[in-house]
Amino acid sequence: MAKTKQLWWSDIDEGSVDVSDQQGLLYEEGLEAHKRQPNGKINEVTIHGDTIQAWHLQTLFETLPDITSLLFLYQDKIEDGVFSKLSQFSKLTSVMVGGGDQGLPATQLKMLLEATNLEEIHLGTIEQSEGILTPLVDRKEIKTLSLSAFEGPMSLLEDVVKMPSLEDFSLGFERNFTEEGWTLLSKLTGLTSLSLYFFGGDNNSSDDDDDDDDDDAEHSILAEGTDFSFLKEMSSLRSLELESFALSAQQIEQIVSHVPRLRMLYIEDCFLGPDALEACTGFTELTEMSLQQDESESAVDWSFLERFASLEDFAFSGEELPKPLLQTLLKLENLRKLSLVLEELDNKDRRLLKQGFGPEVSLDIEVVGEDD
Repeated sequence: MAKTKQLWWSDIDEGSVDVSDQQGLLYEEGLEAHKRQPNGKINEVTIHGDTIQAWHLQTLFETLPDITSLLFLYQDKIEDGVFSKLSQFSKLTSVMVGGGDQGLPATQLKMLLEATNLEEIHLGTIEQSEGILTPLVDRKEIKTLSLSAFEGPMSLLEDVVKMPSLEDFSLGFERNFTEEGWTLLSKLTGLTSLSLYFFGGDNNSSDDDDDDDDDDAEHSILAEGTDFSFLKEMSSLRSLELESFALSAQQIEQIVSHVPRLRMLYIEDCFLGPDALEACTGFTELTEMSLQQDESESAVDWSFLERFASLEDFAFSGEELPKPLLQTLLKLENLRKLSLVLEELDNKDRRLLKQGFGPEVSLDIEVVGEDD
């Protein structure tokens, strides 16, 4: 479909909007895209496209000059001149760059930083060249950094360690992550928030595995046997997110021993061994917990949640809501927010949830595929 010299706006959703220069890109098959100028307060814009061009930014500025967050999602490239346009957005504090098989080149990352005063920067694939992250070292205003597809070399993390004001760090890593990488992470002693996501990478597996081996293949892309001793010096850490890990009770106990004062714990797409979740009770100051349960996990004694005297916010996603978990949730006196994302939920359990919590508890239930 031929590109036009106009932006096509999706429906506004809670202060955000998606933008493209192609009709139909943002909509399900059969729905007709339309040009629509956004109304209301928009803080966040996502620009989709094969190639991001400078005129996209100029048109965006003419319509929404006060946005604070901008996401670039592209397939081929971001043209030179795009990032220089960002200096027009005086309130811009957060930028995410995702996409591109070749990775964001060092020259463009430098231009991005020179044109903005960002507090948050989220990078997908980046060019694997020494010094590409060096421009971050002098940026005292950057408090949040995300490297969501880090492929190395490990030495690139040396510049992350040197960032003077970094508080929140997110790292997506693959199989080639080495002991040097963990050692460098251990030097991020000023972090208050850390997110780690394992995305597999080359595991020398055959492309023609039998369907019967799907479970083995799924578990083969988990980070197994991780030594969490790198957390030992992170005494300021209050939030930890782990995604795509295989975790034993011993590993959870190791984490507790190093960062016992965690207040927020997020566990997603992890394979949890026997008693692993129950070992979390060592976090005596936990106020928020989010869990995406794998169907292959061991049985859980959900009464462990009652030992969290300070737990106010609990989120759970899975195929269904385990009955023992439902009964435990109804006993949590200090709970103030409950979020559930389920594939199915019977009407009886839905009624129990709605009747079991008073107005002081915010209840958010999403059943996947269910009509609103």
